Amino acid sequence: MKTTQRYQTFSSRFLAGIVDSLVFIPVAIADAFIITEDSPDYLLFFWIPLSYASYSIYSVLMHAKYGQTLGKMCAKVKVLNAAETDVPGLKRAFLRDSIYIAMTAFSIGWVLRNILAGDFTFAFYTSEVNFYFSTFSVVWLLLEFVTMLTNSRRRALHDFIGGTVVVNKPYLREKIPDSQTSGSSAVKGPSHDPASPY
Repeated sequence: MKTTQRYQTFSSRFLAGIVDSLVFIPVAIADAFIITEDSPDYLLFFWIPLSYASYSIYSVLMHAKYGQTLGKMCAKVKVLNAAETDVPGLKRAFLRDSIYIAMTAFSIGWVLRNILAGDFTFAFYTSEVNFYFSTFSVVWLLLEFVTMLTNSRRRALHDFIGGTVVVNKPYLREKIPDSQTSGSSAVKGPSHDPASPY
């Protein structure tokens, strides 16, 4: 299975993930100060959903409009629709992150239920919610990695769900290899118009 430089994005995606993690350090610091045993329930009820949802909101909106998060901008990779004709748009960006969004929503609901029932404790949050969320994230990342190895465009599982592909931006204006377009007349490649967003 031959993969062109256009789609060799694994290391760049990894770098992008690190940069995006750094972007959310302020949120993590705020978590450390806000999510404590002494915090009032109303504050936890407001902050925890906002904290949990912040990355999904960031990811969906940035990918929808620019095809890139700040991390991907630094790593010089871009998310396009599967036909490589445009950035994903809101629907595809949402679908691309839908599994992670669903897990986030489940975690938020689990936490809010405990807060409303008066059963929320810091131990519950750190030992149960974070444990299951972290375990899910690791399993999901492994599935993503395995999926990337099964196709020449290195599309991860969430790319198939969202109908997207990640490309190296420096190679974006190159003609899409024939091996990637065979059997699909929909794949045409981005415009070469100087005013194009690509």
